[in-house]
Amino acid sequence: MMNLFFAETGGRIAAAGLLAHEGADQWAKEEPLHGALAIAALLLIVLLVALLPRERRKFVRGPLVLLGLHIALLVLHVMASKTSAHDEPLWYASLFFLLASIGRSCFLLATSSIVSHHIVKALPKIFLDLLQVVIYAVLLLIVLKAADVEASSLVTGSALITAAIGLSMKDTLGNMFAGLAIQIQRPFDINDWIEFDEHPYHIGKVLEINWRATKVITLDKVEVIIPNSMLANAPIRNFTKPKQHSRRSIYVVTPYDVPTGLARKIMLEAVADAWGVLEDPPPSIVSNNFNERGVEHWVRIFTNEFDFRDKVDGSVRDHIWYALHRHGIEIPGPIRQVELHQAGPEVEAREEGVRLAERLEALHYVDFLDDLPDDALKKLAAASRTRFYTAGEPVIEQGDHSTDLFIILSGEVIVSFTNDGGRVEEIGRLGSTRFFGETACITGETRSATITMASEGEFLVVESEAFRSVLKESPKLAEQMSKVIASRQVEVQGRQVDDGEEKESGEKPNDLVDRIRDFFGLT
Repeated sequence: MMNLFFAETGGRIAAAGLLAHEGADQWAKEEPLHGALAIAALLLIVLLVALLPRERRKFVRGPLVLLGLHIALLVLHVMASKTSAHDEPLWYASLFFLLASIGRSCFLLATSSIVSHHIVKALPKIFLDLLQVVIYAVLLLIVLKAADVEASSLVTGSALITAAIGLSMKDTLGNMFAGLAIQIQRPFDINDWIEFDEHPYHIGKVLEINWRATKVITLDKVEVIIPNSMLANAPIRNFTKPKQHSRRSIYVVTPYDVPTGLARKIMLEAVADAWGVLEDPPPSIVSNNFNERGVEHWVRIFTNEFDFRDKVDGSVRDHIWYALHRHGIEIPGPIRQVELHQAGPEVEAREEGVRLAERLEALHYVDFLDDLPDDALKKLAAASRTRFYTAGEPVIEQGDHSTDLFIILSGEVIVSFTNDGGRVEEIGRLGSTRFFGETACITGETRSATITMASEGEFLVVESEAFRSVLKESPKLAEQMSKVIASRQVEVQGRQVDDGEEKESGEKPNDLVDRIRDFFGLT
């Protein structure tokens, strides 16, 4: 390939030289400087072939064509000089193309050669194009000056033509100045991924910014040419600025019966191993919406692989699906409100029995219910229900009048109270199988402490009304409850210090028994 290129280039130069041999000899004799310039032009072309990178050697055609035009006009000048005295325009035109060939060769050596690549940082193409135009304009002025032609007289004498050209080039000039503004402000650079209008699919990687338009290639490998004036007036979204990484959003729906905290934990662990997901900034998940399918989670991940964003999104979805499936969580599809109840009484009774057994097991965590008969315990279990709370959420607050008993099935809570000075103090923490709220549940008094979730948790909740019938059937239960509660009050109040002095101890069991009986109307 290289030998063929050299042979083709050498052949063109030799053919052009033979064609103009007679005129060149005469020209060299008349103008030795011009002969030297022609030799310099040839040497510069040979130097370009040697120094330009392989992918840029196609640019040698430009100086070679200009040199060929010079030789052709020179031949016409020689032929015209034998029959006409008005051959000067051909002479100066050939001179212009010779200088243009030299100028183009020098420009390429300065900006595109192997040597300049290591010395000069690559300039934007729009600046290179404008610089080349300036070089040609300067060379044209030099030739006009040599021909004793004043450029100002040409402009003055053709004002109407200039105005017509200006109007016809209005859009072109607008694109050129918009391209300059883009290069100065630099809202994007080569290889940046941008969205160039409001259409979500009009996203592409910037390949080139020239004097007229910007060239981008989309993810579908479609090349799009966008006029610079359009980009100058459009809102540009740059996905690789100010930093290389960009955020991707994935939406996943989980069933309502799956705690949101558990779902987030599973998905966060899953996306950490997905392809293209960065550790810093870390992935995050928030509950985004409640819809007819379930809880919609917003999965936010960051990636440096924006040009492979579909692959990144697909990898994240795959990891989430497999992780949820391993934990027995099915992503719900669209819900159609069609309810068919074909289960017989035996199936429903069996399911209710399983739920009742789980609640009975939880009630055994409450020590003052140990002496309660099985029938009474089953009544409490049947009247209780489960609740879920998330981390940081208050379960009960100091001073409120709720009367529910809470048994912790999972998670951890923080017990705190606000002292007389308004300062919140943590008393302790309770975990699984512990319970709280028993005093207010059986005496009706206001809450003496605040219970806040330290983590996501599930509770079995027993309302005070459920105790009313039970206490009527088991009067001794009130005495047992009073003993446990009294001892707990001593423990809690022993932690409450007011200005360095301990508060009075809790109530006596007999006093609590009376309050329990009064609250539930027992005789």
